[in-house]
Amino acid sequence: MKSIIPNVSLGSYGYEGTVKIEAWNKLSSHRFRLTINTETINNVHKTAYNWLIDHQNEMKKLILKQLFDMYPEIQDDYGWDLNEEERAKYLPDVNSSNQLFDLIELCNIHIHDVSNDGMAYVGYELACTWEEEHGLGVMTHKNRIVAIGGADTSILSWIAEHDKVEK
Repeated sequence: MKSIIPNVSLGSYGYEGTVKIEAWNKLSSHRFRLTINTETINNVHKTAYNWLIDHQNEMKKLILKQLFDMYPEIQDDYGWDLNEEERAKYLPDVNSSNQLFDLIELCNIHIHDVSNDGMAYVGYELACTWEEEHGLGVMTHKNRIVAIGGADTSILSWIAEHDKVEK
């Protein structure tokens, strides 16, 4: 059966494939890994996928803005034991949210089987210079950031479930 979302197929843990998100591309031909945590893709997943594609610039700006607002705290939490050279490399001072783009890299996108208002939650899993082991994760719903934390934030469906209950 053909999927309603292009370039994905049913794998061991749900649907898996790739997606090209120009806003996050640092290399022109790069495609990002996409997972859809379900055994049956339906309209809430397709809506989330379309949102991901249609609002990629908006979501990138939103994520970078939220990270920029959090960045002084990130610098304090992760940079306390770094010398000046290491701090300049891994946690440099930045003057704008766009400068953070050089410190992070999108790796995976996760469309969840948790939905609200007709659209599934979407997680962005990123590598970052300050936390090479655990990375960075962002859980979103539509044009809203639900949570930012370690990379696992992007895949933990309980975060989406908790947000859904609070809404």
